[in-house]
Amino acid sequence: NGGVRFEVARELALIDGRFESGDLALLDLHATNTPKYLTDKGRMRGTVKPPKSVLVRTDRLWTHYISFNTKNSFLAKKEVRQALTLALDRTWYLDKYYRGLAALADHVVPPSLNLHAPKPAYPWAYGKRDAKRAQELLAKAGFPGGKGLPEFILDSSGSTDVEAAELEMLKKSWAQIGVKVQPRVQKFADMITRLRSGLNEIVVQHWFADYPDPENFFLTLDSSKAPKLDVAVDSPNSGHWAHADYDRLYRDAFTLPPGEARGRIFEQLILIIQEECPWIFVAHPESAALVAPGVEGFRTRSPYAAGYAGLRLK
Repeated sequence: NGGVRFEVARELALIDGRFESGDLALLDLHATNTPKYLTDKGRMRGTVKPPKSVLVRTDRLWTHYISFNTKNSFLAKKEVRQALTLALDRTWYLDKYYRGLAALADHVVPPSLNLHAPKPAYPWAYGKRDAKRAQELLAKAGFPGGKGLPEFILDSSGSTDVEAAELEMLKKSWAQIGVKVQPRVQKFADMITRLRSGLNEIVVQHWFADYPDPENFFLTLDSSKAPKLDVAVDSPNSGHWAHADYDRLYRDAFTLPPGEARGRIFEQLILIIQEECPWIFVAHPESAALVAPGVEGFRTRSPYAAGYAGLRLK
């Protein structure tokens, strides 16, 4: 009668059963139960119980990316990074990795954060697979067909089946343009140690916002945020990428409040990183939840959204 009940379930499957029986107002979807309730394209199945449940999808303020260590003499060449980017069909992530619960990332900032920039979208010239152009860029860099390039180490701290599939997909995609990589899965702490030591080459990574502002994503490519061996602080610029114009513009933007002036600077930052390819911008994941019939007022699972915890029964 108008109360709120919190419980700790022994198993995730028990939570699913409670929702299906009508005893829960909200069911968060995760890697284990998503296939049961959603299609590969992220649409709710017609068999979901109870009937008339509603699917709520929310941007997680999260960027999935692949970083290149530009201290490496080969990866320091822009054309090599561009070629590795063009070799990928990034839609694989939408269909296979996130099963429809993501948006392609054409730059570092998730789409739900307002840039206040003049242009509404920034299509990425290197974002769509083009193996022929990738081969041309490798040749321009002095490595036709990948000849002269070493076998790169591809690091990841992920241990799930889909993360293993990601490494295999990357290896096969780059092999098609003559670039060899050796995937290696490490403990997260060990990977961070390698990053701080500058020993990384190509790394699968994720960045989640510390606060809901585009600046928190642009800071990840500022040269001052590169890792330092003996400094145990957050150092998101794991590729040690440095670009004088980017640094200057980022620091100018940091002094401005949200608005058009800062948005114009953000637009310039986006154009620089889209051309330079310090990362392969992969995807902006979403969270998903099923809301039971009779529940009103629930709009988001983002902890940064107004009314995040607000819901009511009819």
